Amino acid sequence: MFFYIIRSIKRRRVKNLITIGISMALVVLLGLYFENIKSRREQLSDFAQNVPIYCQISNSSGSRETGLFISDRIVRGIENSELTKDEIFMVWLMAGEGEFSPEDWVGNINLYVEGANRVEAVPGLTQEKIRFRDGYGEDFFTSERPECLVNEQTCERRGWKVGDKILLNLFYLMGDNASMTLSCYTNPLELAEVEIVGTMTEMETVTSAEVPDIVLPFETVREMYRRNGVDFFADTVSFSVKDPLRLNEFKEQMKELGLMERDVEAMDSYSGTSLIVKDDSFISMASDLRRSIEYTEAFLPVIILVVAVIGYVVSCLLGNSRTKECLLLWLQGAERWKIALGFWMEQMLLILAGIVTGDILVCLFGLDMAVAAFVDGVLLAAYMTGAAAAYGRIGGKINRR
Repeated sequence: MFFYIIRSIKRRRVKNLITIGISMALVVLLGLYFENIKSRREQLSDFAQNVPIYCQISNSSGSRETGLFISDRIVRGIENSELTKDEIFMVWLMAGEGEFSPEDWVGNINLYVEGANRVEAVPGLTQEKIRFRDGYGEDFFTSERPECLVNEQTCERRGWKVGDKILLNLFYLMGDNASMTLSCYTNPLELAEVEIVGTMTEMETVTSAEVPDIVLPFETVREMYRRNGVDFFADTVSFSVKDPLRLNEFKEQMKELGLMERDVEAMDSYSGTSLIVKDDSFISMASDLRRSIEYTEAFLPVIILVVAVIGYVVSCLLGNSRTKECLLLWLQGAERWKIALGFWMEQMLLILAGIVTGDILVCLFGLDMAVAAFVDGVLLAAYMTGAAAAYGRIGGKINRR
């Protein structure tokens, strides 16, 4: 049968070239269709990467984003989530130099201390404004060591210098939601000796945020709370969504942590229990792209059906032109299914030739090879399904005669 098919192909060069040309055209059209879908998906992915979704924990009403009390459970949940990135954690403390009793806080508690996990958490600070001593600095904000950065003005005022070890009497803040007041004077945390490993210069802010005198690593402060049996609360927490395309999954995870949507009518408080997700612009743009992709993909069943119909029509026309040949083969003893299978295989070889030629053409224009392979599979399956229906019908006619 194979040699018969080869001779048959050679005898019908013009018709075969038309069949090959049809398959080439289908490869190009389907290639453009699927490349368009792929391009729009890439646009959506690029958009998700280049338009970050910024999140900020606030109180219930959304009126406060700093000066809050955010539980360590929420902090650790965000910290350990695979759906968040660029987490910024900060906690405020008050301190005095040297040892004194809490009752003697007047005149002694006069240092603003901040625990931060990133340089961006410190108001008015950038990496360029930090001067570390040799051998320090690379992992300062992620360390748990008893070391600190000190504002240059504070160093001058107190006579401190890099390399000194200072004794800090640290007090943690507590808030009263009923009276909306903060206090620290009755809340001693720890008497800690810390080493000055660097200074901060030109500390200015464009907001009302307090410029810290001293900055400690966030984990160092959190460990102090744990060591002294004090419940830890962060002051400020912000971060970005790692994969905006998983935004709904991210929001469900945040709900499980206990973070709610803000309610502008809620009472003012210091409790950090709400999450502000700044996703309006992303959702608007991403929705447009998604709709465009969905509308384009909706035509896929129609396109597959059209290809199958083309395969059917072309095969019918070619088969009808070879009716006498079919009858002759049948009279010679060939079974009708073998005749139909032979014609179908002949058509498949022609379609494969057209697909290979079409692939070369579209790849010259930059079509992705993975897309081309998918196009080839869809085209071959749909076209040959139509061809099978056509040649099966022709085989039935032979049997009736």
